[in-house]
Amino acid sequence: MRLRSVKLRGLIGLHRGLGVDEVELNLRGLSGVIALIGQNGAGKTTLLESLSPFRTFPSRNIGLKDGIQLRDSYKDLSFEFNGKECRCLVTADSHSGKSDGFLWLDGEPLTTGKISELDEQLEKLLGPKDTFFQSVFAAQSAETLLSLKPAKRKEFFVEFLGLGKLQEYSARAKEVAGFVAGKISGLQGVVPRIEAAIAAGCVQEELSAERDRAIWITKWQER
Repeated sequence: MRLRSVKLRGLIGLHRGLGVDEVELNLRGLSGVIALIGQNGAGKTTLLESLSPFRTFPSRNIGLKDGIQLRDSYKDLSFEFNGKECRCLVTADSHSGKSDGFLWLDGEPLTTGKISELDEQLEKLLGPKDTFFQSVFAAQSAETLLSLKPAKRKEFFVEFLGLGKLQEYSARAKEVAGFVAGKISGLQGVVPRIEAAIAAGCVQEELSAERDRAIWITKWQER
């Protein structure tokens, strides 16, 4: 992910720190390490965390709508991801709490303005939000991998390495193995019954019964 630019309006942190309602940061053409310098309370964290496409301030664990003060607030972020130009625009009303979300990929719209669509498309593009903030975008005071509990660390690597599908295949294989084992167990009981039927001279009746059982199982599986 390579950041291009961001335009912000109505953010409380920037108004308190800089006394302005609008800020624009253009990162195009810059390379290497970029430092943001300012006094405490100037709004550095607000600006930095607005460089994430997601609608949240991760270090404070609040959403964008909780950090705005104008009815026409917005965040307009442009970035490059996997060679594609992306633009994410979120508008928010501080009075009603209503938000709209838009996402374009190489100029093609991926949403119709619904905020739920934006959240869904961002996760498809960038992966789950928690994983994003523990890898690509490390927020201030973010947990490190070493500080995570084993279960959470396992979840992170499962998602980060794309192991979810392997887990699904493993679970499905166990289900199939259990089904096959049940079938084998059932077939193992058929032989003694047929042998007993032969000894008793009732072969035809026993085979008919087995046929009926097989038909019932087939119909049950089709349901």
